[in-house]
Amino acid sequence: MEDNITKIIIGILTLITAIIGTTIYLKIKKNKVNQENIDISGNNNKVIGRDDNSK
Repeated sequence: MEDNITKIIIGILTLITAIIGTTIYLKIKKNKVNQENIDISGNNNKVIGRDDNSK
């Protein structure tokens, strides 16, 4: 009887750990930076980059 209770508790803890791990992974994945409107031009060995919103 106690052996079954131990297995149930371990299963519940594993499930909770998996849910928390997935939540943390998705939050990290969601916070990636996305860059748009980048203009990169070069002249010989010089590379100049700027966004289209700066003047």
